[in-house]
Parts: sequence; C-alpha cells; structure tokens
Amino acid sequence: ANEMATSAWRPLSSRGAHSSGLSTPREARKCLSTFVLLGFTVFLAEWLAPARKPAPGVLDLPSPTSRAMRSGPSRVYARLPPSRSVGGQKEGREFPRGRGRFVRGQRRGNSYNGQHTSNPVNGRRMLSELPKKDLLKIHTAQIYKAGKEGLWEHALRAYTWLRSWKVQPDRFAYNALITALSASCPSRAVGFYEEMIEQAVTPDAVTYRGVIAAEGNRGNWQRSLSLFREFLEKGTPESDPLGAFQGVRKTSDDFTASPLEVLYNTLITACGLSKQWTIALSLFKEMEESSVGVTIVSYGALLIAYEKSARDTDAIDVLRQMEKKEVIPNCIHYNTIIFSCANAKNWQMGYELFNEMKAKSIELDVISYLAVIQAASEGSKWELALSLHQEMGKEGFKNKTEIYNALMHACVQGGEWRLAIQLLEDAKTYGPKADVISYNTGLNACVQMKDFKLATKLFDEMQHLGIQPDLYSFNTLMKALGDSNKPLGAESTFFDLQSRRGLWPDEISYNTLMKAYGDAGDWVSALDLYRQMRDYGDKVSPDIFTYNQLLHLLDYAGQVDSALEVAGDMTSSGVDVDAFTLTILAAAKSFDKSVVSRALGIKAEEFEFGYLYKAASALMRKRAQGHAVVSHPQILFNALISATKKDWEMANLVLMDMHNYRVLPDAVTFDALINVYVRAGQWSKARQMLQKMQAMDVEPNALTFSNVINACVAKGQWHRTLRELERSRDQYKFNFL
Repeated sequence: ANEMATSAWRPLSSRGAHSSGLSTPREARKCLSTFVLLGFTVFLAEWLAPARKPAPGVLDLPSPTSRAMRSGPSRVYARLPPSRSVGGQKEGREFPRGRGRFVRGQRRGNSYNGQHTSNPVNGRRMLSELPKKDLLKIHTAQIYKAGKEGLWEHALRAYTWLRSWKVQPDRFAYNALITALSASCPSRAVGFYEEMIEQAVTPDAVTYRGVIAAEGNRGNWQRSLSLFREFLEKGTPESDPLGAFQGVRKTSDDFTASPLEVLYNTLITACGLSKQWTIALSLFKEMEESSVGVTIVSYGALLIAYEKSARDTDAIDVLRQMEKKEVIPNCIHYNTIIFSCANAKNWQMGYELFNEMKAKSIELDVISYLAVIQAASEGSKWELALSLHQEMGKEGFKNKTEIYNALMHACVQGGEWRLAIQLLEDAKTYGPKADVISYNTGLNACVQMKDFKLATKLFDEMQHLGIQPDLYSFNTLMKALGDSNKPLGAESTFFDLQSRRGLWPDEISYNTLMKAYGDAGDWVSALDLYRQMRDYGDKVSPDIFTYNQLLHLLDYAGQVDSALEVAGDMTSSGVDVDAFTLTILAAAKSFDKSVVSRALGIKAEEFEFGYLYKAASALMRKRAQGHAVVSHPQILFNALISATKKDWEMANLVLMDMHNYRVLPDAVTFDALINVYVRAGQWSKARQMLQKMQAMDVEPNALTFSNVINACVAKGQWHRTLRELERSRDQYKFNFL
C-alpha cells in the first residue's frame, strides 16, 4: 500500500496536482484505503443478500434486454425452480446465498437452493445441459415476455436460440411468436404461421387471432377474412382448449370474452385498417345478429374502421347508438372519433367532441389532446392548436413527439412557416426528441418559404443526429431545390437517394426532378429522365402527372416529335387522360392535331374538337357521381373555350355545361368567350357577354375591354368604342393609357 500510494502521489506531484488535495503520500494512502473499504462493503452486502426464491414451478427468466440475453445462447445460464430436480439429483440443503438471475461469468460453488449440480457455476446451470422440454418452456416464456413488452426483435432472437438448440417449437411457442410479430413485423408473423402449418402443428384460436391481425396490418384483408371463415369451418367456434381467451377482460364493463368474439373484433379491426369500412360494418351486423353479440370492444373496432376511412359522420352515429343502448363510451372511443374528424378535416366537430368529453367528466389523456390538436392542424387552426397545447401542459401531461409534429403541421397549414421552424428548434432544445416526421414537416415549411438553404441545413442536421431520412425527406428537399431554380442540387439529391440502401426513387421523386428540369427550361434532361423512368419497368413507371408535366414542357419548347413519342407511350401504357391533360392539349400552342389525337388514342384524320369536349364531359359526369375528382374545373372549361377558336356556338355549349355542372365562370372564362366572339365577328355578342359579366359581379380586366373595343373597331362602331372606354374608365380603376 505504501508503494502504491507513493507511486500514485509522485506523478500527480510532478504535474502540479497539489490542488487536488493529495499533497502528501499519507493523504494518498488514506484515500486509497477509503476506496478499498467501500468496495469491500459493497461486496459483503451482495454476498449476504438473501436469495430471491421464485415461485414453485416457475422459471426465473431475465428481462429481454438484460446483458445476458444480449450475449447469446452459449453464455446464458438458467436458474431452475426449487421444486425440480436437476440431472437426477435430489433436493438437498438450502444454499442461502446467490442472486438468482442470468449471468455471463462463472463463480465457485456447486449448489443452489438445495439443487446440487456438477456445474462450477454457483447455483446456475448452462442451457445446453437442460432437457429439450425445459429449453422449450424457457424460450417460449421469453418470447411471450418480449411480445408483451413490444420488443419483437428480442422475441425473434429467442426463437432463433431455440432453433439453435435443435428444439422443435410447439403450438405455444408459435402462438407467442406470431402474436409478438403481428403488429411490428406482420410479414414475418405470416411466414411463421406458414412454417407452423408445414411442421404439422395444429393452430388454435390464439394462432388465428395473431395471423388475422398480421394480415390486417399488411393490408391483406381478404386473407384475414378467409382465415376467419377457415376457423369457423374447423369445428365448434366456442371451444377454447388453451383457455387463452377465458377470464375477465378489463374495459369500462367487465365481461368474459369468447374466442369467436375476439376473432370477430380482430377481423373488424383488420378490415378497418385496410379502409374496408363496408366489410367491417357487415361483420359488425353479423356479429350483432348472432349468438355472440357485440360488446364495447366491438364498437371500438368499428370506430377504427370509420377513422381510417375518414367517415366522421358514421363514427358519430355509432357513438349516439352506443348511448341509446346504454353502452358507456370511454376515452378511447372518443379519441378514435376525434381522429376520424381530423382525417375528414372536420375540426369543428372534433373540437365539439373534445368539449363534450370535458362536460361528461370523461378522463382525458395525452391521446385526447393529440387527437384534437391534429384535428385543429388539419383545419389550419394553428392558434387553437397552440392554445390546446398550453392547456395540456397545465393539466400536467408530458409532451410527445407526435404532438409537436401536429403543432408544426398546423403552423405549416396556416402559413406560419417560421413558427413551425421555431417549434422544431424548441423540440431539439427542450424536448421531446424530434423524429423524421418532425424534420419532414420542417422541410415542408422550407418549401413554402422557398428557402432551399434552410432545407439543406435541416436535411444535413437530421443525418448528423442519427435520424435517417426517408423517401419523403428526399422528395421534399428536391422540391425545395427545384422551386428555387437549383436543378443541379435536386439532381444531386436524386443520385444520393438512388445510392441509399433500402430506399428507391418513386414516381414522385422522378416527377419532382422532372419539374426542376422543366422550370429551368432543360427539356433534354427531362426527356432523358422520362426514358430512364420508362425503362425501369416494375420498379417505377410514368403516371399521369409525368405525362402531363412532360407534354406541357415539350409544348412550351416546341418539340413536336418528342411530344408524339410521349403521347404514344401514354396511350400504349393505358394511362387515362385527366382534366389537366385535356387542358394542356386544348391550350397547346405548338402541338398539331397529330399529337392531340395520339394522346387521345384516335386517328389524326378523325380528330375534331368534339373529342376533347366529350372527354371533358365524361370526366365531369364521373366527378358528379363521386368517382373522379377534377380539382380545378374552371381551368378545364376555360381551356376548352379557348380551343374552340372561332366556333362561337361550341363555346356557348361549353358555357352551358359549366352552368349544368355548377361551375362558376371567372374573368378568364369571359375573356376566352369574348375572344372567340371577336374572332367570329360577333361583336354584339361580345358586348352582351361584357354586360352579363358585370351583372354576375365578375370584375372585368384590361384584356376584357381590349377584346370588346377590338370588336367595335372591327365593325366601324367608333362611337361605341369611345363610349365603352369612357364608361369603363369611370367604373374600373384601370390604366388604359
């Protein structure tokens, strides 16, 4: 000790360490003795600690995240229950010491809780020495425990260890594994179900519940439905040999759930996740009319189907139906309905339901605030979202990343882009931890601000923090660069996306880069990118947005031959034209009828304006029936009127269709009509259209009066020209000079 203290003191002394307090070797020895005494005290306390006795017949299992479980099966030891003999040895005297858990190292001793073993590990036995029956029970319990904690990776690792011991899993092991993987990794859960069938292991109600849920999470609701029908055909649905669904399930009312009831609820949820609300509703009615009956869980499953399909009105009807049948809804039901209002962009109803929860003294949770904040964000009510967030803090709820994401989304939707960036900075400084959705929302705010430098900074920052960007991150950054006329930066981001493992550009990626090329006037690069996209085949293929964008660019560049190639590909690929396609073809400046006819799939000699008119009418009829959406019908009709050239009678028919489909004409509509009348020499109709325009409170612009004045001049009506000019100058504030 003297030598250690002296050697420890000398280096410190040579470095001028007198300020540390070890000014002499004597003080160093005193410090060293204190540490030795402390270590011995800790060791003695651990040694004298009473042994933790597990319940008889229960295996003492560690946590799935323990150090031993991460080390691998070759270094894991099992503590057996005290009622079991090991290796043919009988129970002896009780060994009073030992901590009774998995360890990695070896310790001396040959007995543990009276169980004598030949293993030098103190009270622990290596898994390789256990019978296969015990190994199966140990790993099955470990898989089940990992699944309950949501740690599907550890469940999968425990299963891998089980197979490494060459032990065949039984029904219990497969059920635990399928249940653990059904939510987070449904594809693997389905794979293990198929393996279970191949190994001739008979599935039961628990198996069907897990695989039905897994198929629902994969979006394969048809398979979930067939599995349910298969379960019904195998025998008495009420039989439950495992007793897995017996007992009381805690909800707002206690009830005993039967296997068929649980499978019905799981299937309704699976159909709801795939937005098959009609199938979910039919199953709910089938369940209600059968001997099973519906419960409060069944109502919750049906509400999930309405939430995913954004059917807020139907969800509210279910809530009122529950109240009539004296089924008391709880916080979860209200939260689901508020989420459905958010998906339907009905923030008013979502906020009313939130206040109704308060009025009925239903206990709110953090999900309730998340739902109503998300509803406010979808309605662009950023002030309401921030006030709800402050109220949540006063109630003592902790912030969640999802809530900050909803707040940022509300600010972006409301045009408060700088505030969204400030919220992201607050999340990085004070918490909660920002995720990829947070940064994607920040990137979207940068797009709206047209600030490509800030977008690039956020993109680099998220990677520096270990947050891996997803496909939406790359697409948003490319859009920010393209909108700022930085096609080379967008191209570099596109190449970076192609090099990322696990990511691949989709149609939006190609279309975004193509738009960046088009905004820069580089139609050659845009056409090359289109051909590359076309040649990939299965991975990605051009869609209607690709064709519309490229046709518009080629029309602006006057490239008729390339436009013919693109129009031919559009027809051969089976992509149907939409309203924007018709608008581009009708308003094209450099395309002749060969390009337009090829895009429409007809012969050039058969083309006439009537084909465009019929295609537009068909789209509008589908829109009226709710099967197709024409987002800007005014633009479509305006382009059609301009495409009539001098055919003023056809222009009148288009105007009548606008009235029939309840599309209000705007100033551009009247300008196009007056221009058609002027070309056709119908100057009186041009003046009448101007008067009708004024009667409908549509304010004319300078182009409108120019067309009318040109019509009057063409007919020699110079006095009418002066009168119109004088009246227009007094009524409208235009600079006619």
